[in-house]
Amino acid sequence: MIDRGFKPDEVTYGSMMDSMCKQGQTKEAEKLLGLMVRRGIKPGVVSYRFLLHGYANDGNLAGVMSILDRMQLDSVAPDYRTYTSLIVAFGKNRMVDNAVCVLKRMKQEGVKPDLSAYSPILKLLLQMGRFDDARDLLDQAVGKR
Repeated sequence: MIDRGFKPDEVTYGSMMDSMCKQGQTKEAEKLLGLMVRRGIKPGVVSYRFLLHGYANDGNLAGVMSILDRMQLDSVAPDYRTYTSLIVAFGKNRMVDNAVCVLKRMKQEGVKPDLSAYSPILKLLLQMGRFDDARDLLDQAVGKR
């Protein structure tokens, strides 16, 4: 690409990372993010979101938290959509405790969750028979705790 005079930008790298993550190659996509940075292109929230979603779909909470920490170091704030997509991905994989960790991080970072952030977790807790946990979370959602 570069040898033909074409300089990839964040959108180009992001598209490649998105495809890689969808194929289960999230670690390789993270390496591509590193290459992007070395070439002087600052990743934005969307580029990081591809990696976060890839790790969440892999069920890799440590990978998710590592990328969230990296975003913080790079002064890129995760937005509402980023957090809710992680919660949904962990919910689809029936990883309710991981989804709860993301919800806690969301609140700690000052991003206010709404019903679409709580719903997947509540649904999964109820399906798993964790009624007390669901009630506690619902109380949090309506501001009782």
